[in-house]
Amino acid sequence: MNNKNIKVVRSWGWYRVLNDKISYKVKELVILPGKSLSMQRHFLRSEHWYVLDGKCHLIIKKNGVEEIINLSALSNGYLIPTKVWHKAANSSEKDCHILEVQYGHKCIEEDIERE
Repeated sequence: MNNKNIKVVRSWGWYRVLNDKISYKVKELVILPGKSLSMQRHFLRSEHWYVLDGKCHLIIKKNGVEEIINLSALSNGYLIPTKVWHKAANSSEKDCHILEVQYGHKCIEEDIERE
């Protein structure tokens, strides 16, 4: 099934796939105010996140230590390597629009482990 451009609604907001190939995928994510994604990691892909509008904080966990990175509109973005736990949260009062670029061996939804 081609899920390109279909808006997929989740409890935290929604996403839409803009481009989908075997080795890369581009998504638009919108995290609603006060909402967050689950803590997750991937084994087959890395992700690069760019905030296009709004702001959020990204929680990264490496070796049991959490680091919080604040991302805002049109900043440099952030690279999330494979096997790194991560979670985005929007504590602002405005929607946070993220351009997520996945790349790696396979960019499939099944490549996700949740904490």
